[in-house]
Amino acid sequence: MKRLFTFLFICHIASPDVHIFQRMNGCFWDDETGEFEGFNAYGYDGEDLIRFDLKTLTWITPRHQTVINKHNWDNNGNGLFWKYALTEDCRQFLQLYLNYGKRSLQTTVCPSVSLLQKTPLSLVTCHATGFYPERVLMFWRKDGEELHEGAEKGEILPNN
Repeated sequence: MKRLFTFLFICHIASPDVHIFQRMNGCFWDDETGEFEGFNAYGYDGEDLIRFDLKTLTWITPRHQTVINKHNWDNNGNGLFWKYALTEDCRQFLQLYLNYGKRSLQTTVCPSVSLLQKTPLSLVTCHATGFYPERVLMFWRKDGEELHEGAEKGEILPNN
C-alpha cells in the first residue's frame, strides 16, 4: 500500500495583495514494492517555484526569478543533508507514525450489551453501546447458529 508522510508550510506574505508562499516536503513509500520517493518543493501563488531533485542532488526551477537561488543552494553543500532528510529521516518518521496509527486503529473495545423486554410476551431488544470500531455486525444466535427469521435489524448509532 502506498503511504505518504508530508509536511506542509504555507505562509501568507503581508502586502497590499495577498500572496501565498508554500513549502512541501515528505515522502511516498510503497511497502509492497519497496518503492520510495522523497520530495522537497516550494511554490508561490499556486505555481512551482523550485524543487530538490534526489537523483542529481540539485535544485530545479522552471522560473528565471529563482535561478540565483538554485545556484546558491546547489553550491552550499546541503545536497547530502537533503538526501538524508528526504530518505532516511522521512522513512523513519513514516514508519513511526504508521506504528502509532496501527496501535490506535487496531484497538478494539467490546460493547456493553443489554437485553430489554417490556412484558413476557413482547419482543426482546438487544442494545449494544461503547464499541470500537464503529463498523459492527450484530445478529441473534441460538445454539451457535445465527437466527435471521423473526429477527428485525435496527440501526447502528455511533456512540463515541
